[in-house]
Amino acid sequence: MVTGSTMHHPGTPTVTIRAGTPADLGMLTALGAKTFHATYAPDVPADDLETFIAATIRRDVVAAALADPDQRYLVAAVA
Repeated sequence: MVTGSTMHHPGTPTVTIRAGTPADLGMLTALGAKTFHATYAPDVPADDLETFIAATIRRDVVAAALADPDQRYLVAAVA
């Protein structure tokens, strides 16, 4: 189980890594859709891309993944 980890070296930003939680749902779905679009838009027709994103990067799908003990989402924050 990931409970949180912080890395810090003098003069560099602090990075904290923790397990994703239901509170991260909006951020995870938005980031997932944006990242998928940015990665595949040059090679996939727009209609196909939007259909895939709408079907797989939905709040209910990501919420189920967050609740599944066999899946892990890690969230990194820079301070």
